[in-house]
Amino acid sequence: MNPDKKPSLHEIWLLCLLLGLGLFNFPFIEIFNKDRLVFGTPFLYLFLFIAWALIIGIIYAFSVRFHQQEKAYERTRDEKDEPE
Repeated sequence: MNPDKKPSLHEIWLLCLLLGLGLFNFPFIEIFNKDRLVFGTPFLYLFLFIAWALIIGIIYAFSVRFHQQEKAYERTRDEKDEPE
């Protein structure tokens, strides 16, 4: 992959999918499946909630960024199309 090339939206969605599959798969679930309470919440439930929120936050951040870039592209395209 070229370091100057920005990742496409398809690549970002694929990365989020793989991150989600990895976080909610056997090794991580087993690591956090302990008989321990954190702030009165089982450790596994806390992990699941934080990982879920993290994935949603990452998807939101990339979606907002993509939307901003798309609007900027449309603005520059409209400026080029306008007659002087």
